[in-house]
Amino acid sequence: MKKYTTILTNILTLLLCVSCGSDDAEFVRLEEIPQWNVNSAKYQSSMQVVCTVNSESLKIGDEENDMIGAFINGECRGIVIKPVSTEDNLQSLFYLVIMGNQDDEDEKVELKLFDFSQMRLELSDTNLVFKESKKVGSVSDPLKLNV
Repeated sequence: MKKYTTILTNILTLLLCVSCGSDDAEFVRLEEIPQWNVNSAKYQSSMQVVCTVNSESLKIGDEENDMIGAFINGECRGIVIKPVSTEDNLQSLFYLVIMGNQDDEDEKVELKLFDFSQMRLELSDTNLVFKESKKVGSVSDPLKLNV
């Protein structure tokens, strides 16, 4: 029963994040950590993203259970939990692998950010589309995820 409750919570979270009308209200507070999973055996290709989080409201990377999830058509295609600090310790970098198939080419990728300390889930407004074998961002020039 708990599994179905978690699934229902994740579905409601998705609906709430998508349906928020105000720019200031595009987040949801959760009672449980999202249970995002990716079955990489279902996919033939991937793309890579090196990113940072550009947000004053979220502190992604400070807690062990902070995470970023990549979704195509509502299905989780990539998860990153642990950031890597740059040599100068000025920013945290997230290395995200997004899985897909040939029919996912040019599909919109939604990025959800979960801040464990606030139990807060936000949808990034950063535009990203799936491209097989594409690399987006780098250590010296990471993609900035805006929320």
